[in-house]
Amino acid sequence: MPRFPYLKTLGDSFALTFKNFLLFVPAILVLLLNILFSVALIPFTAGINVTNGFSIKAVVLLALFGLFSVILTLIAYGWFFALVKRMVEKKKLKLSEAFSEGLPLSLKYLKAFFIIGVLFIAISVITLIVGGTFSLIPVAGIAFIVILAICEAFFLFLALCASFYLTPIIILEKAGAWKSIKLNYHLFMKHKRHTVKMALLTILIMIVASLPSLTLQFQAIIASFSGQVVEQTPSLSLSLINQLLTIPIQIAIVVITVFYTLAYLKLKKVPN
Repeated sequence: MPRFPYLKTLGDSFALTFKNFLLFVPAILVLLLNILFSVALIPFTAGINVTNGFSIKAVVLLALFGLFSVILTLIAYGWFFALVKRMVEKKKLKLSEAFSEGLPLSLKYLKAFFIIGVLFIAISVITLIVGGTFSLIPVAGIAFIVILAICEAFFLFLALCASFYLTPIIILEKAGAWKSIKLNYHLFMKHKRHTVKMALLTILIMIVASLPSLTLQFQAIIASFSGQVVEQTPSLSLSLINQLLTIPIQIAIVVITVFYTLAYLKLKKVPN
């Protein structure tokens, strides 16, 4: 494979992303709705911490909010994927048409990662069974478990690296969830080193983008375990700040998706 222009492709991704601002519309709507529902939940969750405990009503409301947020985010992803597809195909970005086109992409995305989740659970269960069996063997069994754990961690890291290319495959290829996973596997086997480099660059970008939000979350956890009660007024500010601090993450997700989509198109031009 010829030398891949990582930085140039990343720069092109930033340029295309901010040139096509409509790409941010799904994420902005999700952010605004999350802020709205977070504020609406404050009267039911204010003052909650580890010391005081959780009321059943608050837990149910938080669970429903979490489910709503997941469904909303999934729909928004499909909508965003359709916009990216239109952009790379040089079609006009139309929000209403992209929304309709995005619903099947949302479903395919859900199916693909459900299959991956099932495979991950199956591998984990098999690993636990094998590891538990060999743990009965003195010394050698412990050594085997350590080796097995290292191998599984390495496998999961490679699976993570490979999975980043699943998104552009879902966006661009007319294939079902299982076939998309197979295409992703074949792409990884053909471009292993490139895939790992792309993933490491992506992980670095996401870590930097997540720092503001993670800092606030860490402070909130420390405050909760120390028994500090967060009153309703500070909770409103904290909720709004927490949601706003996810903006760098949302920008990074948009840029990275465009980055992988452009990279996938370049890889498809590489001769077999």
